[in-house]
Amino acid sequence: MDIDQTNEEQQVLAPSQSQPNGKRKRIESSRDAVVYPRKRAIAACRQCRDHSSFDPASLLILDRLDQVLSRLNELPSSLLGVSTIPSADASVLPTHQPSQSLTSSDQGDSSYDHLRIPSSKMSPDAILQWPIFENQYPRNYMVDAIFMADIHDDDSDVEDMNPEIKTQRHNSRMKGSGIDEDQILDLVQRFLDLVHIKNPVLNPDTVWSYARRVVEEGLEWDSSSCLVLLACALGCVAQPYTPEISVVEGRTSLEAQGEDLQKGERYYNLARRRFGLLERDVLASQCQFLSGVYLMYTQRPLSAWAEFHSASRSYHIYLQCQARRPSRSVDPARVSKRRQLEQRLYWSCYKSECELRAEIELPNSSLADFHYPDMHPSPPNVPSQAPHGEVAFQSGAQRSSGGRRSMGSHRQHEQSWFYYLTEITLRRIVNRILNMLYSDGHESWTDDAVPYMVKAASEFEQQIQEWYKIPCPCTEPY
Repeated sequence: MDIDQTNEEQQVLAPSQSQPNGKRKRIESSRDAVVYPRKRAIAACRQCRDHSSFDPASLLILDRLDQVLSRLNELPSSLLGVSTIPSADASVLPTHQPSQSLTSSDQGDSSYDHLRIPSSKMSPDAILQWPIFENQYPRNYMVDAIFMADIHDDDSDVEDMNPEIKTQRHNSRMKGSGIDEDQILDLVQRFLDLVHIKNPVLNPDTVWSYARRVVEEGLEWDSSSCLVLLACALGCVAQPYTPEISVVEGRTSLEAQGEDLQKGERYYNLARRRFGLLERDVLASQCQFLSGVYLMYTQRPLSAWAEFHSASRSYHIYLQCQARRPSRSVDPARVSKRRQLEQRLYWSCYKSECELRAEIELPNSSLADFHYPDMHPSPPNVPSQAPHGEVAFQSGAQRSSGGRRSMGSHRQHEQSWFYYLTEITLRRIVNRILNMLYSDGHESWTDDAVPYMVKAASEFEQQIQEWYKIPCPCTEPY
């Protein structure tokens, strides 16, 4: 599926509420009804949520995750009033709503307060301000170093104050276009094996088709070449997880991986030169998101957040544009694949922004201003029967690119998706906890509020225990 084609439209098959025999009739609806639900709706259309083709393990995982997330919305109303937490401040919502189905998170809707979180209320700096530490540490004691490392004022004396910052900047500004195009396919393979499984915002077949075109025809000034360069950059810097880390005496990890980091920076700089040519489509958001992932790999959190934020804004605009397209008859299979891709991109962008906002004082995500219909992304359709330990994910595109295959077995693929869904579920639970207990900081922990907070904490612990009990066949030994 070509992810840069955005003219396909969706057609909804909605269940009839008036037919007792369970039959469903076809309802023609506009695109906005597909992309955005009505207020408080958490179920997407039948076409998008049809899980009949998933294997039993995936169905079980999705069902139990739905149960856990639904229970979060059933907390007693007395607990929801523990702290004065608006779900969304009206002052930051869009002033004009182009469509009724573009539902924003309004103040009375506590079931969506996981979308907006208090910034850096439980960061190390915030904890150091607790009374027990008796003001031993100044505000922003730890986070100041992050902002100082990102100052780009040539007249600043920051570099003179900290030589390490000067070295880091020199490494991050390395230019050059000396790349080996013969390594592109190997680096893309490495990207799919080490990075994509944690952030599955791409279609692997599409990535392979772009990579083959670059190898055969050379780099161009388009979005697909930009995506391939970002994949190569991440393939350079990503390292496989090894429980036992071999430490070379007298060498830091920065020195040990210096050559790979320099190579990755060259690919990344070439990709950045193409950012100004990106269109307003899913591919642009994917490039911006992967740029943020690369910057996180290379320890540049503020720059990474800027890329994640750009990806969210770009994707927000894309959804609004799609909502205004008239519905047309399209191939259901293509619609389903596109929908799965959109789900993954939404939750990956939002999760990444939340992870940084929880630690650093940063603006909220633009994706928190409306209700997305899907509680979590749908896993891709994979063969439910595959020999254990056998590689089962070689697509046609991969076969034609020289027999390259994914490192992962069927079991590894299931595990990676289970962990990805778990990350999203836990992120939403943690966001609810932040809103419930830490929205106003430690100053709001009065004697009157503590009993309610204890009760709320007990409810959250129960939700986490229920999540922990989810049976996952993919984690059981064979």
